[in-house]
Amino acid sequence: MKLSTAMYKGAKLRPQGVGGYFPVGARAFNSDAVGAAIEAKLGNLPYCLEEMHLSGLFEKLFPSAVHKYAVHPVTQKQQTVRTIAVSLNDDHKWRRERIAAWLRTLGY
Repeated sequence: MKLSTAMYKGAKLRPQGVGGYFPVGARAFNSDAVGAAIEAKLGNLPYCLEEMHLSGLFEKLFPSAVHKYAVHPVTQKQQTVRTIAVSLNDDHKWRRERIAAWLRTLGY
């Protein structure tokens, strides 16, 4: 499953959050753009997983998003696709579906 597809599907599973792959919201666990992609690919995850384990899991599931660079659509900086996805989610408040659509234009 492509990263854009996984992110789009995962966005339907829970509310959007910021500050971590699965930050705790007011009433439930949320997911950011990267967390949504992980969850769509693997299904429900145990919330005892630490962020560093999830980061490694994302790298195994979507290695090109960690090792390839793209131009950030807002800042115009060259960064890894994962870094851009987190920035768009947390800093620029893009919806996960919008991030997925942007990733699709890059072939992810």
